[in-house]
Amino acid sequence: MRVNRHFLKLWQQHDPVGRKHSGLLSLMRRHQWNLTSQQQERLAQHLEPVTVLKVLCYAKQRLISFLLLKTVKAKQATQLATPAVSGVG
Repeated sequence: MRVNRHFLKLWQQHDPVGRKHSGLLSLMRRHQWNLTSQQQERLAQHLEPVTVLKVLCYAKQRLISFLLLKTVKAKQATQLATPAVSGVG
């Protein structure tokens, strides 16, 4: 998958300084479900000042979770097509 590669390029355009932070880079490359609660808090702190990055990160996580699905029933597909954007804004 090249989702992360494209995401990192967008991140570089919107936050060139944060992009060079190795700890933040490590957090951004991981899947959300593999982060500990402490890592999730740290990531949220880094994303808070840059709203564009927060939205991009949310979209990346949704896209990756969608791409990893093996089988989708019709009802699930309808729910996936219209996600509730909670926590972004």
